[in-house]
Amino acid sequence: MASGPIRKGASTALLATSLYRHLAESRANVFFSPYSIAKALAMCQAGASGVTRDEIEAVLGHAGEGDRLLETFSELQQVLASRAQPAPEPFHLSVASSLWLQKGYAVKSAFTETLRNQLGADIKETDFAGAPAEAAGDVNAWVEKATSGKIRGILSESQLDALTRVILANAIYFKAPWLNQFDEEHTKPDRFHRLDGRSVDVPMMHITESYRHARAPGLQALEVPYGNDWIVMLLVLPDKGQFEAVERRLDVASVVELTRSARSVEVALTLPRFRVESSFALREPLTRIGIQRAFAPGADFSRVSEEPGFALGDVLHKAVVEVDERGTEAAAVTAALMVGSALGKPPKPIAFHVDRPFLFLIEDKPTGTILFLGRVLDPSP
Repeated sequence: MASGPIRKGASTALLATSLYRHLAESRANVFFSPYSIAKALAMCQAGASGVTRDEIEAVLGHAGEGDRLLETFSELQQVLASRAQPAPEPFHLSVASSLWLQKGYAVKSAFTETLRNQLGADIKETDFAGAPAEAAGDVNAWVEKATSGKIRGILSESQLDALTRVILANAIYFKAPWLNQFDEEHTKPDRFHRLDGRSVDVPMMHITESYRHARAPGLQALEVPYGNDWIVMLLVLPDKGQFEAVERRLDVASVVELTRSARSVEVALTLPRFRVESSFALREPLTRIGIQRAFAPGADFSRVSEEPGFALGDVLHKAVVEVDERGTEAAAVTAALMVGSALGKPPKPIAFHVDRPFLFLIEDKPTGTILFLGRVLDPSP
């Protein structure tokens, strides 16, 4: 059973690459969860038909998958849940889904049962139209619990109105120690050089260990493992003056493959402590990468509702990550609002000095699932 998601999980690299190009257009730090967004879209696909379904499948890299798509995500969810088995240090990876219905609104029972049975989704009712503040509070309370308090809210009262019918939500929470933790005594302020030519002093962590390291034109990549056998952080450090060129040609699948084929070498790693929080309304970027019909009046979500004009209003996403000497804590939530109408060790360690803008992703290696992706242009608080 595991062979399905292990093969299919890599498709998150396609969505990660496509969305990153649009989300990174502003000159700011970026962080998001391709997996959370993909799973929320898979929930939407389960209620779609016709061109609406075809477009969602194509963007997810599962063209023609049909009803098997949600089965794939269900299997992948089970595999990821197994990552949280007891480890020498506390390790957490949890995923939760929910379906929120306007009180009294008729949704096809086959759709709710599919989400409940295949994803273990919570099915809840609230009053978007009559009590929007309380409804937003209900959803946000679920989000806070599902992300262990890292994300306290994704929805505001102003984003709900009398046309809000359904919200499909997915949350992911990740907390893990490094396999080899940084010594806090070695952390000291150092210069981080921003794209605008200015520098900021930030706490820099230091460690020398054996890591998978690879080089490609204009960049070097490093695989930093967490305290189990599956999940890693991949650091992508463009050469000086090459950040924008590397970012333009970024292909997440190629980065993963680059480090997968690398051999372990001794590396002197310097990495800033950092925290990144991002929020996005994804309607425009998802439309630009191919999901158009789902947001239009002609959307076909007939597996959910027979109401004319029933469509996606927006897809909201919020994510946060904190990286320090001990490890990484990250969380993300996605809410889809549906509305009516090298060879051997070198003689000395390789220097991997992250003192300039860099990219990073967190990957479940056996499935190729990109759990999180981001960039740091300025790690200062």
